[in-house]
Amino acid sequence: MTNASERPGAEPGEEIGFVGLGVMGQPMALNLTRAGTRLVVWNRSPAAPDPLRAAGAAVAASVELGNGRLDMMSVLEAIEARTAALGRS
Repeated sequence: MTNASERPGAEPGEEIGFVGLGVMGQPMALNLTRAGTRLVVWNRSPAAPDPLRAAGAAVAASVELGNGRLDMMSVLEAIEARTAALGRS
């Protein structure tokens, strides 16, 4: 599989939110972006999303990145960020 349209069950225009771009999250998000998945990413450290932006991901201004428009969300972040993103712990 080389892009999102070749993934089983992928829908055209599918957009995934990705919170947490640390040691594990950034490589995962980069692989998804390079495979053609449309990502919206956020991280507490402002510089962490830079490689994702360069690879084509959208970078959200806050952890409230979805506003109901995302098809799926992955949270690899501290409890404080998860609570803010999901409205619960």
